[in-house]
Amino acid sequence: VIEVDDMNKNVLESFLRFLYTGVVGGVNMKTIQELYCIADKYEVILLKKYLSHKMKTNLKFSNACEALKLADKYDDDELKNYATYYITEHFENQTVINKFAEIMENNPELATSVFKLKSQKDISASCN
Repeated sequence: VIEVDDMNKNVLESFLRFLYTGVVGGVNMKTIQELYCIADKYEVILLKKYLSHKMKTNLKFSNACEALKLADKYDDDELKNYATYYITEHFENQTVINKFAEIMENNPELATSVFKLKSQKDISASCN
């Protein structure tokens, strides 16, 4: 018996499926995000890149801030830039505002980088 205590059953199944087949089948965004953390932990770079791409192509008001936090935590500059841009484009959305409040409270440095981009975009738009 092998005990794996750092991931739930669905994530473990998806992780093993990828290791054996190279395929990640129909998983939801929560599983994608959890699997992304595991891919980083176990240094499965191809899986991490694939999941990063999945997060970028499936960004929504409800998950953009979580993607930004993960990108920041796991040094994924491409995902971080993409999520930051998405958030600044949809900053007036109440869901984004509510989720972003958690980032402001827990990671002021990350929040500041988003505000900088937002203000740069606002200045650029007003100059045109």
